[in-house]
Amino acid sequence: SGEQLFRLVDDDETNVAVEQLRVTLLVCGAFKKAYLDTRAVVARECPQNPWRIQNNAIFLRLDGFLERCYDMLDLAQAVIHFSKLSKTDVGSTDGEKLTSLLHSISLDFDAALSSVKSADYDVMSIDDNDFEADYAMF
Repeated sequence: SGEQLFRLVDDDETNVAVEQLRVTLLVCGAFKKAYLDTRAVVARECPQNPWRIQNNAIFLRLDGFLERCYDMLDLAQAVIHFSKLSKTDVGSTDGEKLTSLLHSISLDFDAALSSVKSADYDVMSIDDNDFEADYAMF
């Protein structure tokens, strides 16, 4: 769930969230591949009795969930990258200005992330279309 993912982010375990999303994507991809492989075998070995159901009818929700997982994976990876900004200090003549700029960017990112985290729906639920607009704003 989105709550679990954001809890990992809040606990500085974003790498765990990324790994969980990757495993989820692999498992769902393997399921879809197993179905398509089996369908091909049935078509080849039982041409008189093919599976007539459309793939999009079967995988519409799964594909929506996979898309959501990819979006959340991108978000989690952005968290990892942007978290480094707040810890970065730049040396040189303009170092103080650059460090201040990096910290400002980090704060802006944190504000954008907070708006996604504070959504009143589960970001992993494909039944709620508000995520698309919120993610686009992010």
